Amino acid sequence: ETSFASALAALLGERAIKLDMKRAVGPSDWSSLRVLTKLVRETGPYDILHGHSSKAGALVRLLPRSLPGARIYTPHALRTMDPEISWPAALIYGSAERLLARRTDALIAVSAQEARHAAKSGLRPRRLETVVNGVDPVVAAERMRLHKAWNVAPDAVVAGFVGRFSPQKDPVRFAEAVSLARRRVPRLVGVMMGDGELREAVEAVGDRGGLRLIGWTDARPALPGLDLLVMTSRYEAMPYTLLEALAAGLPIRATEVGGVEETVCDGENGRQLLESARSAEIAEALVELASDPALLARWGKASRARARHYTLAQMVIGTEAVYLRAIERRNDESGQEK
Repeated sequence: ETSFASALAALLGERAIKLDMKRAVGPSDWSSLRVLTKLVRETGPYDILHGHSSKAGALVRLLPRSLPGARIYTPHALRTMDPEISWPAALIYGSAERLLARRTDALIAVSAQEARHAAKSGLRPRRLETVVNGVDPVVAAERMRLHKAWNVAPDAVVAGFVGRFSPQKDPVRFAEAVSLARRRVPRLVGVMMGDGELREAVEAVGDRGGLRLIGWTDARPALPGLDLLVMTSRYEAMPYTLLEALAAGLPIRATEVGGVEETVCDGENGRQLLESARSAEIAEALVELASDPALLARWGKASRARARHYTLAQMVIGTEAVYLRAIERRNDESGQEK
């Protein structure tokens, strides 16, 4: 993502080196590994080598053992957490993760559910740690300005979706739910931030008056224009969308996936939905909230209060502690070998 790369380049004391990788697993990964090995050897030595998501995590842990540096891996949702994964794919991905776990100094789960899944799947790194993601406060924006940009009426109740239009995020389920709910609450509008392979399927739902597809955008400054966040994902680890929704003071309706048990307290700042919930069931949840302004306000206030537990500073402190423990273990092992 170009916005992320630009933000990284602007940080003081950081050096960004681009490593070309393809998203799909394939023969090109060996070329990426050779280039990464060369880069680490030429620009190191490093105390920490931290791979984020499965592709980068695998490459970091496949680096030659002769290269110094504790190998840290943050999956950001293990592939085997997908409830619809085929058994051959689950076998392949699960076996690969178990093998690579032996070369992992610390595996960082970003939610309690991801940590439980890793342990249940037989992943045995030297340390399985949990460091929940965190975000900075969301700066309030002018609600009416956002509504005007989205062509939304001032009295509309706006439900938001943020994420890739992919099977994992299931945007079609959100679009269908909004369309069904609008039959009973016509002033309900769904604003969808994101894009991807399922865009045509979302557009095929056909509710032109009830959906606003605004494409890729920085969601943080747009969240104050929403009345609630709806997350229809099939699986997650700890999506930043949930944390940003807390910081923006939004009520949340979300499927029971990773990160939800930390951020959504049933009946306090939102409600959890079954991962298998049908569009009609999600529509009922939308009708409940869209018809009760007092409930929206109460849950929104509770979300903002919960946001204090998931700050960027707390995430940095937790990650740094993992780094220091990993370095200490490697130093102790080096001393024993000598």
